[in-house]
Amino acid sequence: MLRLISPGVDINLALEFSGALYLINGSNELELSSTLTELPRWKTNASFADINETLYRDIPLTLLPSGLCNLYIAVVPTGETDFSHYYFWSTYFMLQ
Repeated sequence: MLRLISPGVDINLALEFSGALYLINGSNELELSSTLTELPRWKTNASFADINETLYRDIPLTLLPSGLCNLYIAVVPTGETDFSHYYFWSTYFMLQ
């Protein structure tokens, strides 16, 4: 069986805190999910060798709400929109 491998991947990032889900766009800006008409990609047609970034550098904790924060990462082959092939990872941290 021959299996084709995508030359790159599209990466979606999201943060969930205070009951709201925010997606991170290609400019590292947070977009509230309830206001979106399409899913923003953080990276498009990327290879993992190309990604060596820190998302937000130093963020003063006073700008973030206290409580549980979830981080979600979804990786799909470039151009795939139905998420029939994906890698999904999540983690969380507590802000006090």
